[in-house]
Amino acid sequence: MSLIHYFAKNGKINELRKKLRQNPEQLEAIDDNAWTPLFYAANALNKKSVRFLLNNGADTLWSDLYQRSVVEIAKFKGKHTTVSRYLKKKIGFTESEKEAIETAIKSILKTEHHKACSSNKKLLVLLGESHGVYKIYQIQKIILKLLVKQGILRICLEDDDVTTSLAPIDLFARKLAMKLYAIDKHPDRENVASSERDIIMAKELNQLARSCVAIVGAKHLKGLLERVDLNQYHVLPINLSSCVKNDYIDNSVESAFSYDKNNVIQLRGCVFTDSKKISSKWNRSGVNNKRTKAYESKSHLRKSI
Repeated sequence: MSLIHYFAKNGKINELRKKLRQNPEQLEAIDDNAWTPLFYAANALNKKSVRFLLNNGADTLWSDLYQRSVVEIAKFKGKHTTVSRYLKKKIGFTESEKEAIETAIKSILKTEHHKACSSNKKLLVLLGESHGVYKIYQIQKIILKLLVKQGILRICLEDDDVTTSLAPIDLFARKLAMKLYAIDKHPDRENVASSERDIIMAKELNQLARSCVAIVGAKHLKGLLERVDLNQYHVLPINLSSCVKNDYIDNSVESAFSYDKNNVIQLRGCVFTDSKKISSKWNRSGVNNKRTKAYESKSHLRKSI
């Protein structure tokens, strides 16, 4: 634990202020668990430090090694505390916003599930995310609960082993009695190109051949949509990362694709972009994977982020 973490944990506001004046970059200093000063303050339930760090621009999109947001860190034995509720209010959706999202996504899922059944296909809800962001976790919870009500109990995750996973959404899925599948099984997943991992994940999805939801990093959407078997799957791709300002987006084709409303449903504020248009594009009769390859030649689309 460095001095900046110690000061945050123990509410040493004057020392924190002095330290940040000397070196503003210390605001996001991380330890071996990827905890920033805000994480230490939240875990210690030190609201004074939490408020000070937030007022000084602490990153609320950050997550630790287990994809836990600062809200999760501020809970005690999985239960909300005064500090976690404060953080939830500061960085999460309001109740009215969540109600609007639930109403919209319920209609979309019901419509697309019906289309899948009518076409004698399995429904694949493909969710692109920024790992550990609290707002995204809130939406994922809504989607999983709605899918379970529709009888879809399988969730595929960008991981190589889900038996011991501590990621919040994995734990929540288990509470819903969903069956978890690890699909990112490349033997050298930490050191290979995303495209190689996409091949493995798509293969796992195709072999599963069951209605399910798959949660992956948003940049994997392009690779998976190119490779999943559209003869057996009715796909519904949604970029959940679009609900937050994400400074980690790069200028790659994969990032541009995931944020392109002509290829992937976006969540802007509390409103989803045209789901019928996207569904029709990917699921109409005769659709094939050559469509996404043409995307790479349209360089102007790379400017869409």
